[in-house]
Amino acid sequence: MYKKIRNKFREKPTLFYACSIVASWAGVGSLMNFRTIALDYGAVPAIIWAVFNSLACITFGLFVDRVPSIRRIMQSKVMFYFIGLLTLFQTWTQMSGIYEIFGDTPIGTSGGMVIVYITCAAFLIMLLKDGMIRNVLSDGFSWLVVYGLLGVVVVAALIYTRGAFASIDMGTNASGIKAGVYNGLLLLPGPFACPYYYSLYEYNDSNSDGTRRGNIKIHAGL
Repeated sequence: MYKKIRNKFREKPTLFYACSIVASWAGVGSLMNFRTIALDYGAVPAIIWAVFNSLACITFGLFVDRVPSIRRIMQSKVMFYFIGLLTLFQTWTQMSGIYEIFGDTPIGTSGGMVIVYITCAAFLIMLLKDGMIRNVLSDGFSWLVVYGLLGVVVVAALIYTRGAFASIDMGTNASGIKAGVYNGLLLLPGPFACPYYYSLYEYNDSNSDGTRRGNIKIHAGL
């Protein structure tokens, strides 16, 4: 089954790249930021923020190759170590989000952390075998798991809170709209600091394992 999917990816990688780019960008941090904005400012500002979150990857795909020096700078040793530090911060953000989410369910924060560690270990082992192909393909599968777990968390939270919902204002006032737009604009340059996207570019350019080359601008814009 895996070999069949892998061969399909090598022949027509476009959709796989697009799913991988989106899955890598919209993680736990996105979910938690959306939740925070919705609770603090209202539903409309949260939706505005979500639209900008979707546009961020499209912006990257449209402009990264129009300024060729961006890729050269991001692949320098200085940026390699700088982005490494950013990755540690992103990991901490993801872990904090998972900690907070599971804290509101019967699974609890301890159970959530165990799930995270086991999942991380499994993915690291898989990535050691097939490298970029495994990373791209696992992104699609992991998002199926994410949606499944999201449903489980929602049901568990409803049972635990006995159906008590948080009251969310529409947030159509000027301050709410401004907060949604401002926080959304801050998202747009984010993908330009994502090391995985540049690795995907290099993988697509080298084509060393026989995977068909594609237009990354199209992949990121899907």
